[in-house]
Amino acid sequence: MSASLNAESDFIVLAEDLAMLKRDVAGLIEHMKGSATNTVRNAAGQMRRSAQRLRTEAGAEGERSADAVSLFVEARPFVALMIAGGIGYLGARVLRR
Repeated sequence: MSASLNAESDFIVLAEDLAMLKRDVAGLIEHMKGSATNTVRNAAGQMRRSAQRLRTEAGAEGERSADAVSLFVEARPFVALMIAGGIGYLGARVLRR
């Protein structure tokens, strides 16, 4: 009789331990979900800031290039016309094939 009582109490303790383990695992999963969400949000924010910085730098570089081309054309209009004509001729030859 005492052996069956010990077995029943062992099962009860085991069931309680399993219930606590289930709660702990559920809490761990929720914590990991929150951590993963924060990691993804931080990465997305960093990517957004990097993209904005690159866009700003590319815009500034484009303006500098346009200014340089403009100054070159103003200083040497005949050479610029010859370069543009050569590029046009080569482009026509390549696209014709």
